Amino acid sequence: GVAGGDNLLKLAGADYDLKVVGTTKLAGQEMDVLEGALLKEKPAKNSNEGAIAGWNLPVPARIKYLIGVKDGFIYQTKGFDKEGKLMLEISYKNLKFNTGVSDKVFIFKLPKGVPVVEATEVLPGVVK
Repeated sequence: GVAGGDNLLKLAGADYDLKVVGTTKLAGQEMDVLEGALLKEKPAKNSNEGAIAGWNLPVPARIKYLIGVKDGFIYQTKGFDKEGKLMLEISYKNLKFNTGVSDKVFIFKLPKGVPVVEATEVLPGVVK
């Protein structure tokens, strides 16, 4: 069932040895459980040493995700320090997906006077 949730998985990405360790229920919904230990802490690039996605937070030694089996959404992320103490939790509750947004909302209308440029002209070799 694990799919989607790209933004938060990029938080951990290759920095953790993520594995599906089982399933559980959260608010009555079946969840895949992913857990992983930090493989190697990245060296600091600037003054935000150990920063995660622009937040000045320490990097968790272990991470755990609860991901919806049916929708692939990451409902919960928990980070733990080296001693196993919870240090970070991000949870989403009472979400409603695909509640009937009209297709008209997604129709792009080119503003007057804006030229149309083929991507192959702007990025030759990248877009074919």
